Amino acid sequence: MSDFTVGVVYTTRDWRPAWQRYVRDHVVGVALRLVRDSRMALEEHLDVLIVDDDTSFLTPSFVAELRQRGVRTVGVYDPGEGDGPGETFLQRVGMDRVVASDIEPEDLLELLDELRPAHGLDDAFEEVVAGLDFNEPGTAASRLIAVGGPPGSGATEVAVALADVASKRHRTILVDVDEVAPGIVRRLQLGLHPHLLTALDQLRGTMLQPEGEGRSHPLEGSLARAAPGSRTNLGFDVLAGLANRRDWNLVRADEVLALMEELAGRWSCVVANLGPHLEDLSDYVDRFAASRAVAGHADRLVAVCEASPRGLVRFLDWMVDVAELGSQQRVDVAVNRTPASRYRQGEFEQQLHDHAGTRLASVSFLPEDRAVARASWDGVLVGRSPFRKAVGRLGKIVLPERHRRRLLARH
Repeated sequence: MSDFTVGVVYTTRDWRPAWQRYVRDHVVGVALRLVRDSRMALEEHLDVLIVDDDTSFLTPSFVAELRQRGVRTVGVYDPGEGDGPGETFLQRVGMDRVVASDIEPEDLLELLDELRPAHGLDDAFEEVVAGLDFNEPGTAASRLIAVGGPPGSGATEVAVALADVASKRHRTILVDVDEVAPGIVRRLQLGLHPHLLTALDQLRGTMLQPEGEGRSHPLEGSLARAAPGSRTNLGFDVLAGLANRRDWNLVRADEVLALMEELAGRWSCVVANLGPHLEDLSDYVDRFAASRAVAGHADRLVAVCEASPRGLVRFLDWMVDVAELGSQQRVDVAVNRTPASRYRQGEFEQQLHDHAGTRLASVSFLPEDRAVARASWDGVLVGRSPFRKAVGRLGKIVLPERHRRRLLARH
């Protein structure tokens, strides 16, 4: 074996470090890469990826994308864990090979040799790929719009209004991934439970269910419900954030991304409300990992900035954290609570371009509007008003007209 790159997904099970030591001590020509998330798996130039059955981001669409890139897959399960995902789960997501964790290292190497690129793809798989339409809603055509910004910018209000705008033309869901102050359900008079953690648990549980009739969708029962006495009439669905901030320790970023992928398969527009911080704290407790992951994988990132000198400074600090995500994606800036003066708006826009010009995709101005404060107090959506009209213009930018028409034709 030579010039052969094998990715191994990180797992705490004993088979991984034991097998890695064996390869390093006994084999020449095999380059090993430790893979920690789905993004790394797709960005590394791998020949084969070995995953554990307990890998949180393991889904059929993820495996299909790997194969489209020419990466073969091997799934490892623990035969001693009868209540774990196991062999059946790995077969169902479409792994090329499935083996038990007690396989001898030399046997695993022999199996990997069979999967080397020279062997080509299975005819059956090539036939399946030829029939796939990767432009269907829920894959390439779907939109994940992340809305975020520094504290006090009003990002939550913009996310709510943008979801409302999108719902007029698309099946839309608003997801609250704010780890600091998840306020979507309180803002819209919805119940605190079920919430994001409920959806993550159901997603994993449903993937373990056999295919066929009677299999429920993983998000049934996870969507937010109207609180008693609520007057809010929503045209979009909502997935609540976690009421208890300590519960975020139970949420992994790769699980959130897998959930976003599942949402994109059912809703043609997914609006995610981010937390106000994107700082990388992985050396301690990765407190803001979910927001960072969603921001880094979004199709469009709407960055909300308060129209004031203080707001500009906070926004630029926030943009530094965006740049450190490693994504080259530019942001659509929504300058919130702006004065009516066109001259002052022009001045502010010039400062944005002077300091962050290369990172800006567009700049929109959302006016100071008392209708927003009234709607927030009453727990209802903002009706016809200057703010709502401005968010409508923003929606036309983040969902181009051509894209909207294509989606409408399919419904």
